[in-house]
Amino acid sequence: MTTTTPKPFVAEDKEKISDPVNRVVPSKEHKWWLDSIDHKITPECRRLLEKYSNISPEDVRQHIYDIREKAWAIRPYPCTGLGRSLDNLLAQSPAYKDIVARLKGGDSFIDIDASSAKNYVNWCGT
Repeated sequence: MTTTTPKPFVAEDKEKISDPVNRVVPSKEHKWWLDSIDHKITPECRRLLEKYSNISPEDVRQHIYDIREKAWAIRPYPCTGLGRSLDNLLAQSPAYKDIVARLKGGDSFIDIDASSAKNYVNWCGT
């Protein structure tokens, strides 16, 4: 059985550049948009946002959703729509133990990924 994937909505008025996502309208009808990403908000991620980022416990969920909405409006990346930015990928890095040690020593850590959303909260382990 052959399946066909529907074509994404394309913004005709955007400049034609090599980034195909730049031409995709940020519609929440895409398969890669989940209305709820609550299942991605783990206790470890909450702890990071509350203790390291100083976000009050009652504001954590809304903060995550607000940032996600802003990122989605700029570019509808699948990682944003699926909440993949909340996955703990940094813990798999060879540098992870050094990062944790430096944080415990008072250093700060800012994780900025090329997609701006992918690693938004990739560090959930202090």
